[in-house]
Amino acid sequence: MKKIKSKKFKKSKKVAVIDQNQCDKSPFCPVKRVCPVGAIIPLKKGEQQKKRSIFGFLIPKGYRVDEEKCTGCGICVTSCPMQAVSIKA
Repeated sequence: MKKIKSKKFKKSKKVAVIDQNQCDKSPFCPVKRVCPVGAIIPLKKGEQQKKRSIFGFLIPKGYRVDEEKCTGCGICVTSCPMQAVSIKA
């Protein structure tokens, strides 16, 4: 079985920004799933802790953008149902 090499993405001066007040913090976040470089990640422990749902799942209290990974492609902006993501220069 051949290994597929990951594509290298060009760095951009533009990065995605998540408005924590508009984000619904869903554990099934479509933005997190569509990011081609995996730049949408849960908030760090110091920022906001995770909470448990009634089903026992850990639910992040928000997401952030890893600026080192973000390419500024904008896919996340169009996939956010809450319109909480924007691109900033």
